[in-house]
Amino acid sequence: MRVCALLLAFAAVSAQAQSVEHPLAIGGEVKAPTLTHEGDVVLPEMWTGKPRFIHVLLSLVVDEQGFPRNVVVRQSNLPEQWWSTVKKNVETTYRFRPATLRGTPVAVRLYQEMDIDGL
Repeated sequence: MRVCALLLAFAAVSAQAQSVEHPLAIGGEVKAPTLTHEGDVVLPEMWTGKPRFIHVLLSLVVDEQGFPRNVVVRQSNLPEQWWSTVKKNVETTYRFRPATLRGTPVAVRLYQEMDIDGL
């Protein structure tokens, strides 16, 4: 009985890890996640005086709990040296209502545009 419970727990963890590595595509029965919380993107002080409007295109996986994973900055008018700052902010402050497949939360690949103004 105990071994069975451990195997079930391992299978659940294994399935979760695999779905983040192989997220589903949004569409059909897979409903898109919804952004529920976004934090402020804090850039280094050396950005002061630079253009006030920043555009960022991200790809990321939203996991079954609504956490952003595998965040990659695909394009931005920020210098590349600051892309890691944007990535870290998204990973630590963004939260989503997870995507669903027939009512069950699933991991999905998402492309997200961010426009940052007023820095």
